[in-house]
Amino acid sequence: HTPPYQMLRSLVGSEMCIRDRIISEPPFTNSIISPPTGSNWKYIVYGENKCVAIQDGTGGTVNAAYSTDTDNWTTVSSVSTTAVNKLIYTGADFIASHSGSGNIVLKSVDGQTWSNVTVSATETYNSITTDGAGKVWLLGQSGNISYSTDHGTNWSTITALATASGSQTWDLIQYGNNIVVALDKDTGDLASVSYTHLTLPTNREV
Repeated sequence: HTPPYQMLRSLVGSEMCIRDRIISEPPFTNSIISPPTGSNWKYIVYGENKCVAIQDGTGGTVNAAYSTDTDNWTTVSSVSTTAVNKLIYTGADFIASHSGSGNIVLKSVDGQTWSNVTVSATETYNSITTDGAGKVWLLGQSGNISYSTDHGTNWSTITALATASGSQTWDLIQYGNNIVVALDKDTGDLASVSYTHLTLPTNREV
């Protein structure tokens, strides 16, 4: 059973989830919420007038859950047996990306019914991001990016960002202000989708 403070902590700096209990911009106002039954709840987003949470898959099974008030949760059992490393809301659909090598993401229009969607390339995908209006980018550790312009229904591939320094892998991808940037958190290297290669300043904090 995930302690309530862990659920609260997962919301800070992430998607705002509860209408009358929002973790807002600083100063934060906190309310204790009741997490779904079970453990290993790792990711939570808000969309379609509800909160949707998903487990990371520790133990071999991934469950999802949804709630309109954060007090009463409905669990959707065994949506996957492959570990999950991120959950996003695209503006119309919920998408969970898998850890490990593969070409499948989990997709749901309502947080209740989940299905596998095949992306355009087999990769070890490390991160996923969205502009919140239908565009989605899925980052592979080698620098390949699979992307969708229709909320994750159809996918294409941008091949090979600039190579990360020291043969490291690309770890995180983030959209903001019409720019998509990939990060190697070990070296601090950044690469935009337009293949411009940048380096973070010294004494960076990630």
